[in-house]
Amino acid sequence: MDLLNQISDNSETLFLPLYARAFEAKTKNPIIEDPKAIEITEKLNDLFRDSDKRLHKKLRNGKLPSKLPISLSLRSRKFDQYAINFMERHPDALIVSMGCGLDTRFERVDNGQAIWIDVDFPEVIEIRKTFFPESERKHFIGESVTSEEWIPRMHEYKDRPTLFIAEGLFMYLEEEDVKNLLLRIHDFFSYAELACEVTGKWIVKKMVKPSFRKRFQRKNYLGKDALFSYGVNDGHDFEAWHPDFKLLEEWTYFDEKHPKMGWMNWFGYFELFRKVQWVVYYKISG
Repeated sequence: MDLLNQISDNSETLFLPLYARAFEAKTKNPIIEDPKAIEITEKLNDLFRDSDKRLHKKLRNGKLPSKLPISLSLRSRKFDQYAINFMERHPDALIVSMGCGLDTRFERVDNGQAIWIDVDFPEVIEIRKTFFPESERKHFIGESVTSEEWIPRMHEYKDRPTLFIAEGLFMYLEEEDVKNLLLRIHDFFSYAELACEVTGKWIVKKMVKPSFRKRFQRKNYLGKDALFSYGVNDGHDFEAWHPDFKLLEEWTYFDEKHPKMGWMNWFGYFELFRKVQWVVYYKISG
């Protein structure tokens, strides 16, 4: 599939959470069950066989940074819980996955009533279509999330309670793009909540240094253009952008002290390390 070699370095990060879930799902007492991720990675391994890309080779050979399958599976499970909780409150919800990549959340937690819309670059959506069918309740939009064109395309759903999910997305955008996106969501939807991952601003500043950036990319088998552009000082940062924006919850990888995290759970005792990357949950409108 030529598209696999044509996507950007940032978009190529979509393979990491997919393979992380597949790897973890095959372990004893898995953090997350994800048969669809296992199915897709087995197909991708065949497609990666002739690839010269370092990431493709590593994934095909079953290599991921040691704790990444565990941490990313914990993250995905937390976002699953947000979606489940939202659908329990609003069975006919709209769930919008921004920067969806090859996410399999619909297959894991769909309640049989909600509408799901997945948004990503056109080339990513084309890859997605080879593994997932669209249906009456599941739709794809091939647009950059920073485009102003995709939100109006959901006009028929604007009055549905809506949950926006941005799992591993905002750190690759610019601050102004994130701000404008959230303001457009606020202005368009009657009621919206947001679950998103954020990165500490101090980590983003470190990525300006070539040595740190190269180490990050090498450790995660990423291309030279894959780097974080936006970080926050605090989980409340979005509240400064509009009086309706309200932080409801924060979650870090270390909150559960999951035994599979091992020695890394010690990071949970230090605020600086707890919040290298973490998840915030917001009410955006309504």
